[in-house]
Amino acid sequence: MPIRKPASFGTGVSVQLDRVVHGISTASGRGTLAGRDTVSLTLRLRNSSQRNVRVNAVQVAATYGPAKTPAIPASGKGTVNFHGTLASGASTIGVYQFLVPRAAQNDIDLTVWYQSDTPTVLLRGSVR
Repeated sequence: MPIRKPASFGTGVSVQLDRVVHGISTASGRGTLAGRDTVSLTLRLRNSSQRNVRVNAVQVAATYGPAKTPAIPASGKGTVNFHGTLASGASTIGVYQFLVPRAAQNDIDLTVWYQSDTPTVLLRGSVR
């Protein structure tokens, strides 16, 4: 699915990339990598099903470039994991940050899943 288009899990729940912010990582704790290019991705989950959906287990992973190099998650200011229960008809946002070299930000794969027994969604494209 194109990276900026809504993608359905086939369960009445969908995900969409709402916003991209580019930055540089800062050292804020032990083991952090400072001075690296980052992308902060605001994702919107929308629940069009007839039931409430728990979103505590949402996982977001990113790879980049032709070799599909795994992007390192960054715990920067403003990072917000999905949490709680998403009511029927409601939406919520999560903000996930990854270390991705600027030159590779035109070839990103985002893999998103929200429960172990539901399909995985792949969003692919440029975040430049």
